[in-house]
Amino acid sequence: IYKTDKAIELLSGLLSPEQFDEEVLNELADCHIQAGDIESAANTYSTLLMMNPESILYRIRMMNIAYRSKDYKASAEMGISIIRRDTIPAIVSLTADSFNMAEMPDSALAYYEMYMRQNPANPAVISKAAKIHLGRKEYAIVLNMAENYLQIDSTDMDIRGLQGLAYFQLEDFRKSEEVFQ
Repeated sequence: IYKTDKAIELLSGLLSPEQFDEEVLNELADCHIQAGDIESAANTYSTLLMMNPESILYRIRMMNIAYRSKDYKASAEMGISIIRRDTIPAIVSLTADSFNMAEMPDSALAYYEMYMRQNPANPAVISKAAKIHLGRKEYAIVLNMAENYLQIDSTDMDIRGLQGLAYFQLEDFRKSEEVFQ
């Protein structure tokens, strides 16, 4: 059993207005997350980021907090600030997801495409991008994405389903039926 409340109390006691120990603040922020106090964790990471503005770790943690708090625009903005420093694939994907959740499909697609250039074999990301294209009635793009991925894994039912749906929308019922059989 974690005693996060006690740890928060002890770590807070080590801080003073004159002295901010980065290591203590980092531990305190982690304890706030474990305790479910996202607002305090965000405030602590914000302080840490002011102390160390180049820290990718603190930016990642702030991005995750924003995403968990459903502040998708803030999450996307933090993602962009991280990607300018390092194109970590998981951050590129989360940035795309953030834009997607914020209903900004053009930006979401740009980051999904960036991710797919880094890792073309991730069916979850391909599916998310393909669904945006389906919503835009860009069926040829969906088919191209599906066919490229299905060369890697022909058994992926989600990607096959998107392929079949795109054929159906194009009124190519024979190919759609072949995909779904």
